[in-house]
Amino acid sequence: MKVDFWKTKSLYELNTWQTEGLAKALKDLGVEVRYIDEESHYIRSALQRLWSEPPRRILSFAAIPFIKNLKLDIPHLQLQSLLPAIPKEVITPPIAKKGIAYFGSYRDNESINKNLYQFFSTRIIEKIRVSLKECLEGIPPQEAFQEEADKMLGVDGEAVYFLMDYLVRSLLAKKMLQSFDSVAIYGSMLLPEDYRSLCKGSWEKWACTYPHFSYHGPLSAPEVVSAMSGYALILDPTPGYSAVSLRLLQGLASGGEVLTYRNPLVESYFGRGNGVSYVGEDPLPQNIEEGQAILRKFFIWEVRAKEILDGIN
Repeated sequence: MKVDFWKTKSLYELNTWQTEGLAKALKDLGVEVRYIDEESHYIRSALQRLWSEPPRRILSFAAIPFIKNLKLDIPHLQLQSLLPAIPKEVITPPIAKKGIAYFGSYRDNESINKNLYQFFSTRIIEKIRVSLKECLEGIPPQEAFQEEADKMLGVDGEAVYFLMDYLVRSLLAKKMLQSFDSVAIYGSMLLPEDYRSLCKGSWEKWACTYPHFSYHGPLSAPEVVSAMSGYALILDPTPGYSAVSLRLLQGLASGGEVLTYRNPLVESYFGRGNGVSYVGEDPLPQNIEEGQAILRKFFIWEVRAKEILDGIN
């Protein structure tokens, strides 16, 4: 089977890591994979160069706006799943260890708030802040802000929802962090060059406000699980309206317990007592090895690659 597996030049090193891992899993399943890593206006000619006979499908990790600009004669299938995946090689047996760590964003809500007025009017910002209260209770931004968005002409709804989601995650992270006496804070990805001036010092300044926290800077994607393996508890402040987070998967893979907010999708896979505990609920004894068995069954790159092939055959 011929498959073109192309990727855009992403700002995010994490996206590249995920793309390459999934491509390797497809190759291991016998798929002939070729990369195209070029700008959109070169994609068409690159396809013609790579294949004498066009593939049946094009698989990509491209963003939706990018895809809409392409003019391709070949049927296209975008890879877009609610479920992330990890390499099975990073899953390590749990061992006795101590300490709490948060592997999160490179930018906190305070730094975002300082820049809001560059992009939105005062009225929209106030409406966003009101809607955030619902989001913190588990309502998706698209629902919390929909009524207001319908009244506002010329508002980029997707931009508003993205911003709201970022603010919610940051607020939940701080709420979770403040409930512990000592936490090691890491950035979970390398900073995109274009964003460094906006993000500079965000978590460092915040950590200085709370001396019992320590800030350790950003990590590359392949380094995250290794760093997590030094801690007994990984904090995952993913909103209840969201899906299973990569952070949760990596935390379990490292042999640690993960604390997150109650999330129906997470519960449907991990239930209770399998390495994942939920904020505000009585703690249970955790069987991390059982959580890792669930990882191997549902959340490794090989499983995701097989799902893709089953979907296009």
